[in-house]
Amino acid sequence: MKQRIDGSLNHFWKISYGQIYPALKLLVDQGYARVKDTAQEGKPDKKEYEITPEGIEALKRWLAQPITELPVEKNELLLKLFLADIKIWNRRSTIWRAIMKNSVNAMIRMKRSKR
Repeated sequence: MKQRIDGSLNHFWKISYGQIYPALKLLVDQGYARVKDTAQEGKPDKKEYEITPEGIEALKRWLAQPITELPVEKNELLLKLFLADIKIWNRRSTIWRAIMKNSVNAMIRMKRSKR
């Protein structure tokens, strides 16, 4: 999982092994994901995680929230744009507009606060 994250998100979202599994456990505990153990020959069971319908709704709500800062190592705008391209959206253009509107407004606020 870390290799997949590093291969796709590493340019704008750094993550460590110590963050991945506690986050997955929290998502399962909150009902946003489910986990299934899959037997592997000669290896320990593999845990496979899948997003739930509640998780999809929570992700949509998070994507629509305004971004208040743009740090270099964890760029929330780029993460949202990356995740918004997932094929689960049936209202993709609405989500894109909300992300862009919130992001532009946040950048304007940040620019004003630096004056």
